Amino acid sequence: MQHLLEIDRLARRFNGRSVLRDVSLQLRAGEYVAIVGESGVGKSTLLNLIAGLDRPDGGRLVLDGVDYSQLDEAALTRLRRDKLGFIFQAFHILPHLNILQNVALPLWLQGEKNSAVSDAAARQLLNAVGLGDRHASWPRELSGGEMQRVAIARAWCWQMNPPAISTRPTPPKCWLCWPSGFARRAPSEFW
Repeated sequence: MQHLLEIDRLARRFNGRSVLRDVSLQLRAGEYVAIVGESGVGKSTLLNLIAGLDRPDGGRLVLDGVDYSQLDEAALTRLRRDKLGFIFQAFHILPHLNILQNVALPLWLQGEKNSAVSDAAARQLLNAVGLGDRHASWPRELSGGEMQRVAIARAWCWQMNPPAISTRPTPPKCWLCWPSGFARRAPSEFW
C-alpha cells in the first residue's frame, strides 16, 4: 500500500539554528498521528512544511507519490488548492465575506461557477458545525469559537469535490490542523 504522506530526512533552519533535523515519517490513509511537544520544538514549522507553506532546507516531502518539496511556486499553489485543506489557529476568515461566502471560497477557487451549488454546499457544512442560522453573519459578529467552526466548515468544503489525496477530512484521508497536529477525523468526532 502506497503511503499517503512520506517525509524523508526533512530539515529546516532559521538564522543558523536547526529547528528540524532529519525528520522522517510515513503515513498511510486512515492513520492517526499527533505531533506533540513543548513550545518552540518545531511542531508548527513541521506542519507549515507539510502544508507547503514553507520550504525545507533539506529532505523530501511526498504526497500521493508527488515530491512537492521542489515544486515551483505555481505548481505548489495548485497542490495546496487541490489537495490540502487548512484549519489555522488564527482562522484566517476573510472579513469582507460573510460566513457563507467564507465557507464556499474553496469551491470558488476550484472553479465552481454555479453559486447555487457552492451556497448549498456551504449551508450544509454550516449546519454541520451548528452555524446554519448564522450564514449571513459577518466574521466580526462571531465569537472565537464560532470563527473556529467556520474555519472547520471551510476546510471540509473540499470534501464536496474531493481530490485524490488530501490533508482534509475526506475519510480515510488526512488533514492538517494548527496547532494540535496531524490527524484524520470524521466531522462527527468534533461535536
